[in-house]
Amino acid sequence: MDGEGAGRRRPPLRASLETGRLVAPAVNPALLAGLAEAIDDREVVRFDYSDRRGEESRRRVEPHRQIHLLLRWYLLGWDLDRDDWQVFRLDRVRDLVRTGVRHALRDLPADAALAYLRQGLNADRRRVRLVVRARPDRVADALKFEDAEIHPGPGERETRVTVWLDSWERLVLGLAHLDADFSVLEPEDFRGACAAFARRLLAASGHPEPPST
Repeated sequence: MDGEGAGRRRPPLRASLETGRLVAPAVNPALLAGLAEAIDDREVVRFDYSDRRGEESRRRVEPHRQIHLLLRWYLLGWDLDRDDWQVFRLDRVRDLVRTGVRHALRDLPADAALAYLRQGLNADRRRVRLVVRARPDRVADALKFEDAEIHPGPGERETRVTVWLDSWERLVLGLAHLDADFSVLEPEDFRGACAAFARRLLAASGHPEPPST
């Protein structure tokens, strides 16, 4: 190695870090960069898109915002053929083409692109409201992979949580590992699901009834 190469050092931040790997849908950095430039230039793009049913289509879109939420990348854009706002999963986008055609700036369909994305994602989810008897930072760590709003609760060391769920079982497991008491405010059927889950755990432990304290 020559003297010049031997003298090079990595930046201290990069040299000091090791990171773990999280499994998430892969998105090509070139796609993110191309869309970022198209958004900045207000340029219409074309791409092939596969929806959640696996159906393929060719789309012409005015791109407005890229959004990162819960380990996934999305594009909010105006679909020229459908004459409406659409949200696209970027791991389902292929063969991006920048057309060179400019478009006018549009008002977003919500206060922020993230708010609009959440409206669509939560349409098929259940909202659950809880009070957890733990500090907000502990609750946030236990629910870091959930789409949750977390606020200090009415009492000391209490946290109010609103979370939108595909599966209530995953939420119960996260809260169980937190090792803190919690109360379900709504919905009523989630309380029943928790009770049924508790009975299964008690049966598995050989104690069909809660142990006396």
